[in-house]
Formats: sequence, structure tokens, C-alpha cells
Amino acid sequence: MFLQIVDRIGSILGLTREEALRSGLVKELCLDLMNGHLLILHSDKKKFSSIEIDAHTTNQSASQEDSLLSK
Repeated sequence: MFLQIVDRIGSILGLTREEALRSGLVKELCLDLMNGHLLILHSDKKKFSSIEIDAHTTNQSASQEDSLLSK
């Protein structure tokens, strides 16, 4: 799956797989994804946005939903 992500980001930037693997920007975006950030790709403008998501809140919501379903 990692190579698919690199290929997708690279294709938006007009890079080959090898160029994308060496790209600092692509590495930074992949790290953002690994750290649980939401990555927004604006293909037409070739722009990227990264939004940090509070994983604790998300996990807590899921736990609350699970507990409601188990009752």
C-alpha cells in the first residue's frame, strides 16, 4: 500500500516512482499520514493540506458507539 500512496502523490506532482521516493515533500506527506493526519490533495492546483486529527477523541467515540451497540 505504501508504494500506491507514493505513486498517487508522485503522479499528482508529475514525478516518477523513483523521483517520488527521493522527494522530501512526498516523505513529509507520508509521515503525516502515518501520524494520523488527514491529507487533502488538490489535484487541479497540485496543492496539499495536512490536518492533524485527535486520535484519542476518535477512539473514544468509537468506544462509545461500541458500548451502545452491546447494550
